[in-house]
Amino acid sequence: MKLTVVMVGGINRSTRMVSVPTGVIIALGAWLCLSVIAGFFCYFSFEGGRNLSVTQKKLEAQCTIQENELSAKTAEIYAQKDRIEELDGGLKKIKSKLDRIFQMDARIRQYLGLDAREFNAPDGSHQGGIPPQLGDAVTETQVKWELRYPDIRSGDVLMAYAIFIHESTFELMNFVEKRDEKVRRIPSILPVRGNGIWLSSFFGYRKDPLTGQKALHNGLDIAGQYDIEIIAPADGTVEDDERDRFLGNVIKLDHGEGVKTIFGHLSRITVKKKDKIKRGQVIGYMGNSGRSTGTHLHYSITRGEMHFDPMDYIWDYSFENNRLNPYMAATDQ
Repeated sequence: MKLTVVMVGGINRSTRMVSVPTGVIIALGAWLCLSVIAGFFCYFSFEGGRNLSVTQKKLEAQCTIQENELSAKTAEIYAQKDRIEELDGGLKKIKSKLDRIFQMDARIRQYLGLDAREFNAPDGSHQGGIPPQLGDAVTETQVKWELRYPDIRSGDVLMAYAIFIHESTFELMNFVEKRDEKVRRIPSILPVRGNGIWLSSFFGYRKDPLTGQKALHNGLDIAGQYDIEIIAPADGTVEDDERDRFLGNVIKLDHGEGVKTIFGHLSRITVKKKDKIKRGQVIGYMGNSGRSTGTHLHYSITRGEMHFDPMDYIWDYSFENNRLNPYMAATDQ
C-alpha cells in the first residue's frame, strides 16, 4: 500500500506525483505521537519540579518556624525549671522558718503545761509533732528537744503545715490572753499612788482606836497626805460607790470569781456604779471621811464572806520596818 501525493504546478511548471511508502507514513506518525507524548512528559515533569520546589521551600519555611518555636519552648522550659528551683528554695526557707516557729510553740506549750500538738499531713503519710515524753531527758545544762518535723514534699502539705502552726499559735494566744486577763483581775499592786505614805494599822486583831477594845481589823490602813490618788489594784467593775456610816466615802470593786476589794474613808470618788475599771486607774482620793481618826485609806480584800490580808497580795512593794519600799528587781516581783 502506498500513499501518492500529486503536486500540481503552475503555468510554467508541470504536474508531479510523489509516492510515499506506507512504512514511512507509519514511522512519521509514530514519531509524531512520541514527540507529543514526550512533550507532555517534559511539561508535566517541569511543572512537577516547580511545584516540588515550591513545596520544599514551604516545608523549609515551616521547619524554620517550628525550629524557632521549639527553641522558644526550650528556653521557656529552662526558665520554668529555674523558676521551679527558685520556688523550691523559697519553700525550703519557709519550711525552715515554720520549723523554728514550731519549736518555739513546743517550748511555750511545755512551759505553760499545755498538751503537745502533732501535725498530720493531708494524706496522712507524713506525721510530726512533739514526742509524748518531751522534756524527760533533762540534764543540768540543757534540754534535748526531739521534735519530729514533717516531710514537706508539696505546696499543699506546706500550706497545711502553715495552717496547723497558725492554729496552734492562735490557741496559745487565747490561753495567754485568758491567763493575762485572770492575772490582771488579781488585786496585786498597792492601791495608793504617791510618796510619804505608811502603814498605820495592819490586818488582824488590834486595839480599836476609838473604843480601846480588842477587835478584828479586816484590812490595811495606809496613811498619807490628803487627796493622794487611790488606784485600782486590778481590773474589775464598780459594785458600789456610796456613803457608809463607818467607812465614809467607800468604793467596792468586783474582780470576778468572788474576789472583791473595798476602799474606805475617801475624800472623793471619781467612778460610779457599774463602771469597768482597769488596773492602775484612779478611782478616788485619800481622805478622812466616816469613822476615822486621821487621813488614811482603809483597804480590804474579800472572797466570799472571808477577809484576807492585803499584804499577802501586794507584790510590787515590800513592807519593811512599817514602811513601803519598791522592789528593785523584777525577779522579786
